[in-house]
Amino acid sequence: MITKQNISNNIFKGFFIALGAVAEIIAFALVFNLKIGFEFYLIVIAMALIIYLFDFSREYKYTNVKIINSFPPKLILYLTIFLLFAIYGVVIIKYGSLNSIIFSFILLVAGLSYDPFLKPITKSIIGFKDIYVAICWNTLIILFILFYNYNFSFGIILFLVFVFSRDFVNASFCDLKDLRSDAQKKLLTFAEVFNRDYFLRLLQILNVISAVILLIGIVIKFIPFIGISLLIPIIFTAFFIEYSKRKRFFSSYFVDLEYFIWLISVLFFKYLIL
Repeated sequence: MITKQNISNNIFKGFFIALGAVAEIIAFALVFNLKIGFEFYLIVIAMALIIYLFDFSREYKYTNVKIINSFPPKLILYLTIFLLFAIYGVVIIKYGSLNSIIFSFILLVAGLSYDPFLKPITKSIIGFKDIYVAICWNTLIILFILFYNYNFSFGIILFLVFVFSRDFVNASFCDLKDLRSDAQKKLLTFAEVFNRDYFLRLLQILNVISAVILLIGIVIKFIPFIGISLLIPIIFTAFFIEYSKRKRFFSSYFVDLEYFIWLISVLFFKYLIL
């Protein structure tokens, strides 16, 4: 049931995820020495919150609890989503190119479509949810490139492969906290299909693959050397996956925090080491 507490908790979590996406994109921009403006932060935050709050509004049943004076929670949630959509629309139209406007709208629709329309696919295709979520997060960087009319170099394409590997690890790990509900809904996530310990070992192998992709890009000089700083968040996530395995405690905040460490690591290397 929706209560004041879980509405506030989920709004906080939505902001945390949205700011993590912003941190990831800023880190990417710093690695490739690309400029980014405040208007793009607003677009990413608004899009992420619209999708997150929409999914939240569908997942829970409503009680008759009143959040603000006599307003029911359902109305508050949908008014918030409407306000966020208005912010997104105004900013993307004012600052975006036609290509970025169309692409961002497709991305937004894709994010909103999973829960009501595409979730049943996960009942027949193993890991569809994990791959779909990773692709959607990955395309935020593509939106950034289109928004500012930057070119798709081979280095950026290789970096997108690296980002996809990180988004996939993190999206898959988050399914561990939903094992019971996913089993009830018969959703074939990788976390649900594989034995938990075996699944966690697979995630650690993917952490190594992520590091190898990054290092290859740096060695062949398609990814700037500062990109080596992103080994730190990979190590961080690997540590917390092992910690979660031992404690049997699977919090999505562990892996969501990785993107903030992206930004901290890149800033540290850029201004204190290089």
